[in-house]
Amino acid sequence: AITAYQQAIALDPNLGRAYSGLAVVYANTGKRQEAEKYYSLALSHIDRMTDREKFRTRSGYYLLTRNQPKAVEELTALVSQYPADLAGRGNLALAYFYARNMKEALEQQKQALALTPRSHIQRINFAMFALYAGDFDTASKEAKSILDENPNFEQALRTLALAALAVGHNDEARQDYERVKGLGTYGASIAA
Repeated sequence: AITAYQQAIALDPNLGRAYSGLAVVYANTGKRQEAEKYYSLALSHIDRMTDREKFRTRSGYYLLTRNQPKAVEELTALVSQYPADLAGRGNLALAYFYARNMKEALEQQKQALALTPRSHIQRINFAMFALYAGDFDTASKEAKSILDENPNFEQALRTLALAALAVGHNDEARQDYERVKGLGTYGASIAA
């Protein structure tokens, strides 16, 4: 993705969404300084974006900088105009999650899940938000449902383990952590 975005920028140095795309990739890989650099470049080209692209770019920047009120504002406007925008809906749930508003995070994630009910990413986010909202039964059921389809999905095992811990089922949680431990370096990290 980085190579493709860089090629797009080489072809059109004013393509703000290419800078925004790079920012997202760097943010998702934990390279915050690079992400901030590319969001800054994207914002300097925002006048060449559609309204939808502007909402996505600004909200991504606000999510990165943890400005939850502004992220919620941008994302609410985005999903108001484009109700089926999955990235907008999922990121709105994330913004509420970062703001520690678990009830609203869970509600927005339900709406994202309604758009793509088979998506493991949307489903695991729903399970995690349910967990943090204190709905351990829903978190556990959704994690198990994901694991029925993909028994090696580390994040689902982690959610299942945390839900078990939350209700005092320590032996079950230990088994889940042992299971995830054997799934490679990411699983071992989760288990540790």
